[in-house]
Amino acid sequence: MTFSLSPGPRALSETALIAATLAGLAAASPTVRRAAEEALAESHAKTPSREEEMRAIGAWVAARSTWTADSTSAEEIRSPLELLREISTGRRARADCDCLATLTAALLASVGVPSGIAVVAVTAAPGSLDSAHMVAVGLDDAGTWRIVDPSAALAARPLAEAGRIIDLVPLPADLDEVPGWRAYADALGTPREEAALRRVVLDLFHRGGAESADKTAPSTQRPTRSSPRSPRLRGGQIPIPPGLAEAALGGGGGASPPPSAAAAG
Repeated sequence: MTFSLSPGPRALSETALIAATLAGLAAASPTVRRAAEEALAESHAKTPSREEEMRAIGAWVAARSTWTADSTSAEEIRSPLELLREISTGRRARADCDCLATLTAALLASVGVPSGIAVVAVTAAPGSLDSAHMVAVGLDDAGTWRIVDPSAALAARPLAEAGRIIDLVPLPADLDEVPGWRAYADALGTPREEAALRRVVLDLFHRGGAESADKTAPSTQRPTRSSPRSPRLRGGQIPIPPGLAEAALGGGGGASPPPSAAAAG
């Protein structure tokens, strides 16, 4: 699915919003749940802690994926179901950081780990421009948000230690509040599941101005304090549990402002 987003740093928040909605919906899929259970089984931990579950799922995705940049100038986000279908053929899923974060967050949520999508600023070298990296995050047993990132050395670090936090979007708290959820739910576990998921997400974000270039298919979540609502995205915000973003950002006055030059992935 390809989206045309607002210019500049605001596109990062819009991408995180789309990714979190997509991951939240995909987490309900039996296909996603089976993959997550396979990942946990490979860890050989009989009663894994939340942090062990995160590490196992991150390692599972890392072993089955290869980071690849988007092939277009627009933002491309591949569905977790599409990536898992590719993995099921024995190939490595080829995707950039936002797609891998979406898959990882969906896997975490499918086994009950509170999850979200975060955008962090990473400085490659002293004096260089900040670049943005999109990651999945999960809440561990101690109530700390940890990065679960198969594509970078940030994996398993507490989110607060990862650098400047540009944005955090927890997955939808109540799927019944996501427009189109029921249509997708009716298709769960059937051959129509992947197409139904694509339709719901494209409908949510295409109509508000995040235009899709995908010709094969016909939950926005309330932004955190660090992500102003974009006029290009559709209204009807999805409620999230209060305090999640504030807790991840240290309970304070929001995240640092977005870098002047940033590119997710």
